[in-house]
Amino acid sequence: MSDESHEPSAALHLSTTSASEPTAPPWLTPALLLLQTWWSQWLPMPLVEGVRVVRGRAGTFEVVDFVLVLLAYASSGAPVIKTFFEEAQPVAQVLMAAWGRNDMPSRSALCRFLQAVTAAPVEVLRDFF
Repeated sequence: MSDESHEPSAALHLSTTSASEPTAPPWLTPALLLLQTWWSQWLPMPLVEGVRVVRGRAGTFEVVDFVLVLLAYASSGAPVIKTFFEEAQPVAQVLMAAWGRNDMPSRSALCRFLQAVTAAPVEVLRDFF
């Protein structure tokens, strides 16, 4: 005869939910490091002070907002801007807070901005970079 214990064993309880929990994209940390480095060294200041793009519907965004989005997009490795915006949506506030900004321009606002860029601001940016 064997001596078997009849004590109740511990049970594992799992639960699931259909609620979506957004996760940070893998490029968020490198993008934030890049953006913080730029900001801490005042690198965006020439953009804020010297680059002017005349746009019909400027809204609440400045050149620096679009530069922030473009730098984050470049560091994300996303193949197209649409993918970047989809991945950035859950972390947009965190991303924009890196430069003390409140809102992230939409994809359509970025497109309108890029269409409005003329040769003069491009030359200023060329000198800057």
